[in-house]
Order: sequence, then structure tokens, then C-alpha cells
Amino acid sequence: VDSVTLTGVLNPAKVPAQLNFTTVVDDRQPTAGIAESLAEALELFIVKRDDLKTVIAGYPWFLDWGRDTFIFMRGMLAAGKIEDSVKILKAFAAFEENGTLPNIIYGKTAGNRDTTDAQLWFIRCVQEAEALGVDVTVLKKTCESLIANYIKGTPNGIHMDPESALVWSPSHFTWMDTNYPACTPRIGYPVEIQALWISALKYTGRNELADRALKSVQKYFKRETGYADCLAAPNGEPASKAWMEDTIRCNELFLITLGVLDDPLILRETEELLVPGGIRSLNAGHPLYRGIYAGDEDTVRKPAYHNGTAWVWPFALYAEALSMTKSCSNETALQLLASSVENLNTGCLCHMSEIADGDAPHAQKGCTAQAWSVSEVLRVWLKLSR
Repeated sequence: VDSVTLTGVLNPAKVPAQLNFTTVVDDRQPTAGIAESLAEALELFIVKRDDLKTVIAGYPWFLDWGRDTFIFMRGMLAAGKIEDSVKILKAFAAFEENGTLPNIIYGKTAGNRDTTDAQLWFIRCVQEAEALGVDVTVLKKTCESLIANYIKGTPNGIHMDPESALVWSPSHFTWMDTNYPACTPRIGYPVEIQALWISALKYTGRNELADRALKSVQKYFKRETGYADCLAAPNGEPASKAWMEDTIRCNELFLITLGVLDDPLILRETEELLVPGGIRSLNAGHPLYRGIYAGDEDTVRKPAYHNGTAWVWPFALYAEALSMTKSCSNETALQLLASSVENLNTGCLCHMSEIADGDAPHAQKGCTAQAWSVSEVLRVWLKLSR
């Protein structure tokens, strides 16, 4: 790329900051560090929709989704975008209904409530906003309603197993939500749902229930090498009757990063999933593993999407977990996280892509600019830097 090309498509004074970019425009070298670049990129996902603000999940083809919004919001809060965060939380809270939140809000209508984790991420965001000094009195009422409805059961099937105090989730209600064909149904008791649930119970003062759920995680999820990704219960079986799925996925990292467990065994098990700047969604030795995300959507790409494809946003969790378990210094964890720099410098400059092939050379795929990829790397970078 030369300066003539750049001048033809960009205002040279507003060339986005990027890393290791040496082309000189108007005798300036627009370079910046990772945090500065990601903070600038973060702004471009927060947009207006009528009188509200919302978060675009990814460019060029995603729109706004509840789950993506709340995961992204953790980075917003860490970066100091508190006012916008609270406005978005209040907008979603207004549509809370029987323990569910919409994945989509458009004007006065809301749609698609098929998610178990969006509600729990909402509660986590309220908790992190309160830690920053925000008055969350009104929002906390929504949190209480969400939890109460999970305990008794929501209209779309989410419910707490009274015996184990764990949350049962319908098929494709987690972030691994390919629905047709349902390549990762994870119907039953997904591990990150339990981590979010225990975190939410502690936040709202339901300590006895949180302790019961934690004991159930230790009883039913723990295995010799780490923790199961999901207890399969396709017919709504209690956790005591469910069975471990034979997979290694990145989701067990949430047990550490959400403050539920402090077990370095999780890091040792998920280490094999790491690729430069990403983490695989399934261990390469598994029969369902697909290392290349390409080809026909239903027969090739969907089966690969959460079965081997490497993701950026949970990759940041590995670096965070390293620090939280004191498995290494923050400086070393930052060095691992900094392998994301190659992602920033290719594709959509100064943005993080959505996914990459699980197989080398780990070509970037999916959205070229993904909201939660940017926000999670930024959130963890700021956390470890501080």
C-alpha cells in the first residue's frame, strides 16, 4: 500500500491508528499500541437505532444481538463508556418478560428470546457497572426477576434443576448456537451457563443456592483432566442423570474468569486449543473436529463453526485465567494476548476478526470486524496492564 492509494480512499489526517504500519502520509506515521487501537475500534460498534443506542455484533453482515451486546459491554465498561452502557442496559431491561430478554430490539418491538446466556450476561454487566459506582437500583430489580424466573422456569424452557441447583438450557441457546443443522446443540447443562449462574446467585445474595450449584459443578463436571463442557440432558433430565459430553472446549475457562473456581487444571486442559491470537472451539483429536471453515454453509461451514474453528473473544479469557490463577506474571499473560497483533494488522485494519481456521496457517474467516473480539481483547489487556 502506498501513500497515493491511501490518499485516494482516506483523509490522511484520519488514517486509523494501527500497529507496525510504516507507510508515511503527510510525513506522519500513524502508529499506536494495542489498547489505543482497540479503544478506537470499539467506538465503531456503538450505533444509534432510532432513539436508542445499540451494538452491531460485527461488520459487514451482523446486526445487533443481545448476547453479543452484553459480552461487548464488559469492554465498554472497562474502557469507561459507562453512560452508553447504562442506557443500553435500561433499554433491554424494559423488555424483560418472564425471565427472558430479547436478542433483538427494534423500536417498540423485540424478537428472538431463544438464549440462556444473554440474561446472565446482563446480570454480569449490571454487577460490573455497580463496581464502577453506577446506581443500579432499577436494573437490579430486573436481575432479581431474571433469577426468580430461572428458578421456577421460563416459557421457553430454561429452568433450574431443583436437586442440583444447576440451570438446564434448551438446544442451541448458548453462544455456540448453530441451529440447523444443530451441530453444537449443548442441550442440558453447559459449563459456562453454570459459571454465569453461580456468579449471578452470589451477586444477588443467594449464597446458599450458589454453594449448592458450585458443589454440583464439582461433583458432576470434574474429570481427571479438567471439567466437562456440557452435561447432556436432551429430555430435561436432572444433572444427576445427565452424562458428560466427551469434548474439550474453551468454555470451561469461564469457571476461572467469572470467579467460580481457581483450578489451574482447566488451563492445562485447554492449552491444546490455543493457536496464535485465538483458541479452538474443540480439541483437534475429537471425531467432530473440523479444522477448515470453508465451503457449503449447511454441510461444511456450520459443522466447523464451533467444532474446531478458532475464536478470538474466548482467547482473551485464557490470558485472563493465567493471571487469575497466578500461573504466570501479568507481563507473560500480556505477551500471550499480544499474539493478537497479527489479527489487528491484517484484514480490516485495527479490528479483530471473528474467527480463524483451527488448522494452520489459521486463516482469518467470518466477520472481518467483530465486536466481542475487539472488546474482550481490550478488556483483558486493560485489566492485565493495570
